[in-house]
Amino acid sequence: MSNLTALAAARERALPGSRAHGLGGVRCAVYCSQEAHYSIMRAAELLGIGRDWVRAIPLDAERRMDPSALADRIEGDIHDGITPIAIIATAGTTLTGAVDPLDQLADVCERLGVWLHVDGAYGLPAAATPATAGLFLGLARADSVTVDCHKWMFVPKACSAVLVRDPRALFDVFAHDEAYVPHADGVLNAVDITLEYSRPMRALKLWLAFRVHGAAAFRQAIARNCEQAQHLYGLAAERAGIDVLSSAPQLSIVPIRRIVPGCPDVNAHNAELCRRLQSDGRVYVSPATIDGEVWLRPCFTNFRTTTDDVELLLSLVETLGASCGDHG
Repeated sequence: MSNLTALAAARERALPGSRAHGLGGVRCAVYCSQEAHYSIMRAAELLGIGRDWVRAIPLDAERRMDPSALADRIEGDIHDGITPIAIIATAGTTLTGAVDPLDQLADVCERLGVWLHVDGAYGLPAAATPATAGLFLGLARADSVTVDCHKWMFVPKACSAVLVRDPRALFDVFAHDEAYVPHADGVLNAVDITLEYSRPMRALKLWLAFRVHGAAAFRQAIARNCEQAQHLYGLAAERAGIDVLSSAPQLSIVPIRRIVPGCPDVNAHNAELCRRLQSDGRVYVSPATIDGEVWLRPCFTNFRTTTDDVELLLSLVETLGASCGDHG
């Protein structure tokens, strides 16, 4: 919902009046990394932009959106009469936790006059910790930012937020003047800045979490999770038969996979290993397909996770992996 809200505002800014008269055949596009969240595709569908006009920009060596490739694609589209709606940077991709180079992307947006949206659903809270704050350089230049507080901030689903540089941008895309919705002079009504009319008070759980724990507790837990990810990466990189990505984790996601010499189908082996880990129940990991290969995707976002848990995970990967034999 948050990404949809932000992109609706970006569409109205790029194509004023489109909420009233539609796109009218105007060709327009949004731009994101090849590993952006599927909610971007869904938002493009719902907003009438169309999924075919979501431009997937190639990645750099650290699996971040390539700013040069982005600029080239936008300039080519403008030359062809296509209107850029927004650049969607990802601050913590779902597959690997990569943070797009926000400051460089903001330079492209500023030069070409395009809305910059930062999808920080997973990773944005890490901007508040000293060890990872540098990854978010340029965040303050964004036109809109989203964060899912239920991912890394001690609260249950669902609790998501969208922040905008100019609050009027939300009013422009959502406000209605209806006789049955009272509008007091000078008072902003939430119905005028969101897609929903009646809705639960989702913010209460986050407010309570801050009141009970305090911001320092959030920062400490997030920093600890990132340290746990680095610990797992270091341990796995040294183990024979365990493969890791070429670059260390930026946040708290650490893709790993088991390599078995002579195994006819390593992907099937790792898919089966993931199923056995889930069935075992002592740890939980999800599978991920990265560059056509099946990986295990440990993601540390729980404040209760300990170093012992990290080491147990790697031990189980080895022992349960051995029980899979040389096949899936």
